Amino acid sequence: MRRWILTGEPLRHSWAAVARGLSPRAEIVNSYGSTEVGGDVRFHRLSPDATLPDPIPIGRLVAGVCWTVDRSADGELCIGGDQVALGYLGDERVSTSPFSVVPADGDQTEAVRWFRTGDQVWLDGDVLHYRGRVDAVHKVRGRRVDLLAVESIVEQVPGVIEAAVIVVGDAEGGRFIAHVVTASGADRGPAWIREQVAARSAEFIVPDRFVSTAALPRTPGGKVDRAALAARSVAPLDRDRFQSGLEFAIARAIKQTDETLDPDRGSSFVDLGVDSFQVVEIAEQLSHVIGHDVRVADLAVWGSIKEAAVALLSADPSQTCLRPVRHSTTSRVLLMLPPAIGSSLCYFRLLDHLDPDTSIVLVEETPAALAAVQSGGSSAFAPLVADEVGSRSPVRPSAFWDGRSAV
Repeated sequence: MRRWILTGEPLRHSWAAVARGLSPRAEIVNSYGSTEVGGDVRFHRLSPDATLPDPIPIGRLVAGVCWTVDRSADGELCIGGDQVALGYLGDERVSTSPFSVVPADGDQTEAVRWFRTGDQVWLDGDVLHYRGRVDAVHKVRGRRVDLLAVESIVEQVPGVIEAAVIVVGDAEGGRFIAHVVTASGADRGPAWIREQVAARSAEFIVPDRFVSTAALPRTPGGKVDRAALAARSVAPLDRDRFQSGLEFAIARAIKQTDETLDPDRGSSFVDLGVDSFQVVEIAEQLSHVIGHDVRVADLAVWGSIKEAAVALLSADPSQTCLRPVRHSTTSRVLLMLPPAIGSSLCYFRLLDHLDPDTSIVLVEETPAALAAVQSGGSSAFAPLVADEVGSRSPVRPSAFWDGRSAV
């Protein structure tokens, strides 16, 4: 290999280092351009003996191409010349189009077509450096954050092959999520990657959550499909990923504090990036489901949703065997007998089809209930449940769910 010519995506230092490792005597050329400007219009050459700079410049201009930097638009690079496209086919926009024509004037004998690239740059002498996309700079936790710069930091973590960082939600309450592809055989999870990123950067640019993925989605042109990542980040919770209804109920309580979270039965609160306010809300919701208080301190020590489900089932066996699932203002109550939460997820699939004006209560096989069955059979179990219904108020007005929500 004599020469690497890389284009289409910002060239990360880590990628150039891989190319250098594969071909130590090859020249590396970082090219910059786009379809709108007729292909590559800038380039930076690195000889085999040159030290790889970080970041790697996009370099000098191809002859015959015009350029300028719009300081009023955060240093946006504009490319001009005859090679610039006339526009997008079928696009009738004028005020918002990135294409424009500057007519001839006293100093300029011919009109020039210009394209606003949407890329932020900075100049070092006559060498241009790529800073990031104008639309990749977001306000996170009150500060401006360049998502591409964060991706570069994440990719410096050993074992991380590629990363894509997105912000889901509005500027005030948005979630800062890093999707990470790790090397085959890497046994480091999201929590460890988060620790490594925190050690390398300021706290305010550490993503709220790290999600491991086998591969990043791509557009037909081969670029990272950030819209697909955003859609993946707010996907509905899949019941089939959980082995019991209680595991699913815990995951649902977590997700209802933040729709971008995607818990599975092995997720911990650390892995999910849940903050202290969310933990308090989750504890309140689970207290209602379980029928007795769940402490915030308990959530902090449970290693995963699976472990939390086991702990909750074994906690405080003297408590009621009734678990409210849906609250309604009417007096109608539907009791679901065991296995209820147990292993029968079909119950949860039926809830959305039931009358929303009916409260739903699951009857669990608590030690007291099992003892009643063992001593007197089902004839002893029924009075126990009746006593529970008569003596307790399992469907409280303060219930977390409204009349049309179901676990």
